[in-house]
Amino acid sequence: MAGRDNEGSITANPWAFTCVHEREQCMSSHHFNSRQPRPARFATAFFACSILFFAVAPDDAHADLYVVGGGEVKRFDGTTGAFAGDFASVGAGAYGITFGPDQNLYVSNFASNRINRYHGTTGAFVDTFASGGGLSSPLAIVFGPDANLYVSSASTDQVKRYDGVTGSYLGDFATGGGLDSPAGLAFGPDGDLYVASQFNDVVKRYSGDTGTFVGNFTIGGGLDNPLGLAFGPDGHLYVTSDPTDEVKKFNGTTGAFISDFGPGSGLVDPIALVFGPDDNLYVSSNATDRVKRYSGTTGAFIDDFASGSGLTSPYGLVFYVPEPATPAIVGFAAAVLLQRRARRARN
Repeated sequence: MAGRDNEGSITANPWAFTCVHEREQCMSSHHFNSRQPRPARFATAFFACSILFFAVAPDDAHADLYVVGGGEVKRFDGTTGAFAGDFASVGAGAYGITFGPDQNLYVSNFASNRINRYHGTTGAFVDTFASGGGLSSPLAIVFGPDANLYVSSASTDQVKRYDGVTGSYLGDFATGGGLDSPAGLAFGPDGDLYVASQFNDVVKRYSGDTGTFVGNFTIGGGLDNPLGLAFGPDGHLYVTSDPTDEVKKFNGTTGAFISDFGPGSGLVDPIALVFGPDDNLYVSSNATDRVKRYSGTTGAFIDDFASGSGLTSPYGLVFYVPEPATPAIVGFAAAVLLQRRARRARN
């Protein structure tokens, strides 16, 4: 992750610049396997760039936490958890949240069956970015390695793909394999798409290139109604288990259950989770109107990081560095650039 000085502030990491300008040197210095097929090498680079989304922030920049709940997106100081203001009014049914490569905020709404876009600085409504294609009860949203938007359509048991620039419907990307009410989405370090399948209590894996069903990924652990998922800095997969009020940790390569991560602490109805700039884990506790923080290493409960100021029933959450420092987008753009260069090389 990004280096830190003695005061703990995030320092610039030259790797992110290397990622953009010196692809081969970057892969060599980080032990990427040059014998991997190009898609696999790109997937590795994409995941690393995504994980290192604070790498190029100046010393005085820090990411704020954005949380959607109760029809509002609220902003909290990413270091202290102090309330930083109401960011956007997004309406009842708002669920998933992410910032796009255009630095704007995208929010799914399961009531209106739309993905709406909001200005990344002011929070003002921009437009309905994506809808149609049979989208019904959209939950999680994520921009993929191809810079397109992927949306879990819970009521149709599909993951749909939309053009990342225009919002045009591109087709049903991940279907089949017994997918049942998909929720959380994450692209893994291998470039594949991992989907939380709520009603059969498993995380399913699909090819990140074709959407073909690869197999059920998670094994055991008592996972129940999984909703949110994220790959951690350690490469393992973390999944919220809603009815059991737990976060479960699975081996990021084999899917084998490792442990219950951060049990107790008053976590009730965990929905989404994200690793922060401090490498700790943040979980939305929907029934207690809080975002809880856990040690990213041990799972020990640290504190109720964000609460109050009208935060109710939190769903999605995301860390983001406000302009002019936007390393999350730099990391994303770096990965897209790698893909384009690889395509040119093949041609």
